[in-house]
Amino acid sequence: MSIESIFEDSFSYSKKNLEAVLLLGVLFLIGGITSSVVSLGGNLKPFNWLFIFGIISIIFFFFIDGYGIGILRKTISEGNELPKLNLKENLIDGIKKLAIKIVYFIIPTVVTVVMILLAMRNYINASTNAPPLPEYMIPVLLLVCIISLALYIIFLLLYLIALPRFAYKNSLKEGLKINKVFEDISKIGWVHYITFLVVLALILCVAGIISFLVMLIPIVGILVFILLILPFITIFIFRSFALLYKNSIINENEIKEEIIDE
Repeated sequence: MSIESIFEDSFSYSKKNLEAVLLLGVLFLIGGITSSVVSLGGNLKPFNWLFIFGIISIIFFFFIDGYGIGILRKTISEGNELPKLNLKENLIDGIKKLAIKIVYFIIPTVVTVVMILLAMRNYINASTNAPPLPEYMIPVLLLVCIISLALYIIFLLLYLIALPRFAYKNSLKEGLKINKVFEDISKIGWVHYITFLVVLALILCVAGIISFLVMLIPIVGILVFILLILPFITIFIFRSFALLYKNSIINENEIKEEIIDE
């Protein structure tokens, strides 16, 4: 399946399931409202209400992430139907998605912190009258930034394929097998994968411009963005990754099984 076909299918898939788009939009709206209450309610009394709204916001965004995992799983295993909203399953999947994200991004974060501490070790305990940073440190810190950025990009590429792997295998452990994720990307093809991401980024840029123009309309524009555009884009993205994974990994495995059977 070509990259063009993947995005055409994902667009049609999202467009024909407007009820699910609206349902997801309602989740975004409730999560957004509760988040706004938390961010703007520093003086909210009693404090318990601020805590409660914060928990509600987190739970709703777990639901959204979990529903995205459901789209991955349903597309890879069964085909063209959107999954039904299952609050318990979606909540658990959302929490697992967060766990996968933490594991994949904690590695480059720790490496970055260690590199910065090593590079700046002579200044960590320095007084406020410490001499200015010597010129030779500037390229060192620049190198640290480049290495850090490269690490984050690599682990982002791994994380984005770890999610469909986790959804397909229905196993958190499988999603955390970095070596297996590397193998999956190799089967997809690094050039094909990066090309897919570049095209997706361009599509999202166009969607971002459209969203910005829509949100210029007071109140109505923001509601349209939250209830329609944002959930539409969310479904589109998850469907696209599911198709990329399904056609490159699952279909290849099926072909191998057929050859073995023959």
